[in-house]
Amino acid sequence: MARKRSFNTEGPCNPQDHYMIDALRDMDKEILSLVEEKKFFVIHAARQSGKTTLLQALAAKINSEGNYCALYCSLENIDRMADVEIGIPAIIAMLKSSLKQYGLPNASSFADGADITALYAQHTTETGQVFLEGAVDLVWEQSQGQPWLVNALARVAVKEITAGSTLTPVTEEMILKAIHMLILQWDTHFDSLMARLREERVRRVIEPVLIGQESALARNSDDYSYVKDMGLIRDDRGLIEPANPIYGEIIVRTLSRDTQEEIGLRGNAYPIPRYLKGDTVDMNVLLADFQVFWRENEAIWRHKYDYQEAAPQLILQAFLQRVVNGGGRINREMAAGTGRTDLCVVYRELKYPIELKIRYGNGTYSEGVEQIARYMEKLGCTEGWLVLFDRRSEQSWEDKLFVKQERINDKTVIVFGC
Repeated sequence: MARKRSFNTEGPCNPQDHYMIDALRDMDKEILSLVEEKKFFVIHAARQSGKTTLLQALAAKINSEGNYCALYCSLENIDRMADVEIGIPAIIAMLKSSLKQYGLPNASSFADGADITALYAQHTTETGQVFLEGAVDLVWEQSQGQPWLVNALARVAVKEITAGSTLTPVTEEMILKAIHMLILQWDTHFDSLMARLREERVRRVIEPVLIGQESALARNSDDYSYVKDMGLIRDDRGLIEPANPIYGEIIVRTLSRDTQEEIGLRGNAYPIPRYLKGDTVDMNVLLADFQVFWRENEAIWRHKYDYQEAAPQLILQAFLQRVVNGGGRINREMAAGTGRTDLCVVYRELKYPIELKIRYGNGTYSEGVEQIARYMEKLGCTEGWLVLFDRRSEQSWEDKLFVKQERINDKTVIVFGC
């Protein structure tokens, strides 16, 4: 039985339910030429004259041709919202709802390394300059397909590092250098994202990620959706973590920047050469100096942070940043629910695994030793360091500060109490 159609007087028309003439009526040619030229355009007409029907028909035609993805989304219900804090999340919610309704793919990031390979292959086809496999793999690992990062790393590698020499292949080492340069250049892309870190609702989500604590997070909350929609976090691997390692690095540097600068001004008290012995870092000397530094400054500096619970980890990472400035780098693994923050200081290709934990009770010590041992196994290291920040109010500094050595199979763990 054929579906009955009607004369529609409310809302947009569709040919399955309503009598209607072709909504586009050859206007699509003019409009699609604007789309091809990447031009903006406005459909202006009186109320209930067919604007919505026209736009929906246009989106359907564009999607049927397969060259572009068109999304129809009405913001009519939120046009009177004067408060940006309310309006922006409402717009995002409307867009998400439209995405679900129309079943369009989420094109916000590259799906995997193959997508990045295909993107970079366009450059190779046109110029002859090759991105080696290890370079592409590293871009994927560090960016997780974030489009701006994928393009920015390639731009720095091609334009600045190889200086436009198309005969020079882009290597993994060049991408590492590009990451470092990109972070130091601190593009407005980072500024616009990191400015949000000062918002209280962002802090409520990011701080548990920094310290590995998931109990403070509600995944169904508006705060969580807001931060995830901004692209600061991901949860597709079962963990809540920074959206990609580069964002993780930028988050830590942003939140600890004042501490880094103040430590730099006091550089004579903690000179970098003191920790460096040839091609190695004397991590025991560095962390022993940090114990002294922490005892002297903990009460003052911790209260300077909006991120009170994460202050110990952030301050230690600011202290370690001086090794990075001396030619090393820090790989960070942060995720809510893990109960820890894992760091790997890399200097002259040698790895120094460090685990940071907040100590609330007696079980934290043994748990931390086991966790750092697993992290060392993952990195292929036989020596690692566990730093325990004791938050128990009844403990004296004499009890908090200690250095112990533990052996687990063939691994040595040096535990620093703070």
